[in-house]
Amino acid sequence: LLESPAQNASSLTRTTIMTSNSPQDLTGVVTLRDRLSGQTIELKEDSVVITEKLAKRLGVGVGDAVRVYAQDRIGNASGEPSTLTVTGVTENYVGSYLYVGPSAWHSLSIQDQATDGWYATLPKDQATRDTFGEKLINRAGIATVDDINEAIRTYKKSLEVVNRVVAILILAAALLAFIVLYNLTNINIEERIREIASLKVLGFTRHEVDAYVFREIALLAVFGALFGLVLGTYLEGFVVQTAEIDLVMFGRSIHMPSYWFAFGLTLVFSLLVYVAMRSKLKNIDMVESLKSVE
Repeated sequence: LLESPAQNASSLTRTTIMTSNSPQDLTGVVTLRDRLSGQTIELKEDSVVITEKLAKRLGVGVGDAVRVYAQDRIGNASGEPSTLTVTGVTENYVGSYLYVGPSAWHSLSIQDQATDGWYATLPKDQATRDTFGEKLINRAGIATVDDINEAIRTYKKSLEVVNRVVAILILAAALLAFIVLYNLTNINIEERIREIASLKVLGFTRHEVDAYVFREIALLAVFGALFGLVLGTYLEGFVVQTAEIDLVMFGRSIHMPSYWFAFGLTLVFSLLVYVAMRSKLKNIDMVESLKSVE
């Protein structure tokens, strides 16, 4: 169990501590790096590297201290804690881990409760992996065998539901954008019907009249989309962090194609409104409109 000295005892968090006899052995199967800079975090003899989501939960960073407790059979903290100083925060998305070097590990008082584990890199062929796992699980002293590929498939299957939700939200946003733009354009035309009729009387072509009216809509759509991208970036960060559970961290970065996709969809909705409203401009009766009383 892990906690920050700056917080109270209710901040105790169950954590998996990983170490090996040699730091190189551990970094051979686990990539430790900073999420923002992408720089590799070197695991030394006395290193203490904490995963990013766990560091955020505890409110600690590089140079801060964490206390490590042993865990009894019912999951409560037992014994006196050992204090470690965090030397790095690594990118991680599933689970809570504390990677420690051999020297840091030997300074802890929980070594008697440690469980040995073996990491192996196997071929991608699933049949080979399954056969290897079956042989291992039948050996004495082997408690569990986990295949990372199986875990990846499970998470991907779970995220299929999220993809459906995202598709529904995009469709709802598209309908909302079309309805709002359509109503605003319709009101704009109704309020300026005499002005538009006057332009037709003065000899403006259909294309010139359309450009006169829809130029404003296009500018509003462009500037509104740009403002929405900025606001949406902060809103996305809030939604993602709110939807997370304790053991999972969602991606924090938004890829550039997502911005172009959102901006392009907004312009497409504006174009659909333009197509839908062209007939309304074409059918404006010049005589009746100029005879109407404002």
